[in-house]
Amino acid sequence: MSKKTENRFCFMLVSEDKELDDFVGFMFSCFAQQKITGDLTKRIASCLKDMYGGGWCVIQGRDMDKAIRYYKGYCCVVKDVTTKEEIIMFRPSSMPITDKIQEDTRFDEQNWDIAIRQQVNKMDDAIYQYVKKSIAFTLDKSKRLSSYDIRKQITVGCGPLFHVIASPNKMFYSLDDAADEELYCSVDGVNLLCWRHMLNPSVLGESKRVTVIDKSWIQYVVLLCVAIVGVLAYLQYRECSGIYDKMQLYDFFEDDYQECGAKQRNLIYAIVGLFAVWAYLRSLQKRRHANRMKEQRKYLQDQLLSAKKQE
Repeated sequence: MSKKTENRFCFMLVSEDKELDDFVGFMFSCFAQQKITGDLTKRIASCLKDMYGGGWCVIQGRDMDKAIRYYKGYCCVVKDVTTKEEIIMFRPSSMPITDKIQEDTRFDEQNWDIAIRQQVNKMDDAIYQYVKKSIAFTLDKSKRLSSYDIRKQITVGCGPLFHVIASPNKMFYSLDDAADEELYCSVDGVNLLCWRHMLNPSVLGESKRVTVIDKSWIQYVVLLCVAIVGVLAYLQYRECSGIYDKMQLYDFFEDDYQECGAKQRNLIYAIVGLFAVWAYLRSLQKRRHANRMKEQRKYLQDQLLSAKKQE
């Protein structure tokens, strides 16, 4: 899905969270207006962490082959049309891979090895040797460095929490503090970024601006209550109509009819009250959203101004 932020940037993937998308869009609009170029990952990661809590990984590069897993609603991809670079921002998912992965017996039949030029290596040596072997095996098997195939092989021996990105070009990146077993290297003319990330799901609720009252589902709960009370009011109306018909024939149903009418009026008052609550919530959420957007824009402008002074 494409969505413009400024002439320089456009969304390639939106998160389905309108507030997050608006924040990211305005952030990149500021980058374009200030003509900020080069490595944007650390600035982006810092802004996302300040506004939405931890857990964010940001990778920037061209022609990236991505084997990543993320929580739904926490991934945006923006493209810089001037440099052709993509910037991917996501919170890695720590849910286990459920797809069955068949082990290839050839992997253990020989000592697979390959020349690797390390740029960053924070892996345990045993894991590094297995990853290195997986890269060599994948290249021999498919004649190209597929990030998906590499991750699949790593998953067999090291578990399901790894993410792999491959690119023929240089990549910039900023990983969350929870990321470990990080490797950035060059193999056969291709740059590879591999890391393990065990994200605590509790960080998904760390947004420092959004509270329960800002959630859209609250409006639907109120509307559901309106619908339920509306059905009860209709059933009460039917009951009152039946009592009224009997009252036309017999005099002793008048008290029942008055009691039924009082219940019906109370239900109607409840519907009106719930509608008023819904309207108030809707208005309150809009005001709070506008205030948050104003705060976020001021925050971004202050951040960019501070960064510009430091330069």
